[in-house]
Amino acid sequence: MKYLILGDAGSGKSTTAKYLQKLGYSAYDTDFMPNVTKIEDVKTGKHLDKWPSRPIDWALYRWNWQDKALKQLLSSSETVFIAGLPSNRKDYYPLFDRVFVLTADPETIKQRILTRKEHSYGKHPGELKAVLDYHSQLEKEFRKIPNAIWINSTLPVDKVAKEILAHVNED
Repeated sequence: MKYLILGDAGSGKSTTAKYLQKLGYSAYDTDFMPNVTKIEDVKTGKHLDKWPSRPIDWALYRWNWQDKALKQLLSSSETVFIAGLPSNRKDYYPLFDRVFVLTADPETIKQRILTRKEHSYGKHPGELKAVLDYHSQLEKEFRKIPNAIWINSTLPVDKVAKEILAHVNED
């Protein structure tokens, strides 16, 4: 079975993927896999070798899954979890048996972004504002995903994973 874990920046996708890995699952945080997710120029479609200057204007760039690399991750016969929020995510919803949407309130998202140590995306005031402004738009999009399962990601990661796995075990 193939599962997608979506959510805002700061919702806990990376943390949840790492926790599922510790439990022995094939879980991938595609935001940190440069062969799977690449930043592209909207006008040219070309991949960039380095990140644009901050804050990133997402009207000019796309953070896209690379088809061949993503499908390679999903080709395993094992249960696979993919976590990420690429620009082209809607194109890939049909590849997943279930979609889990991690939800957190804007204040929790802000606090997580400002205190995370793995990377700095969202810490620039302009990026943080963009993430928080995008929150309600993302929620509306996620509500349109058929059979999406909403998970309260303000809970500790072990409880988030337990809730996800409870649905996985139904399959």
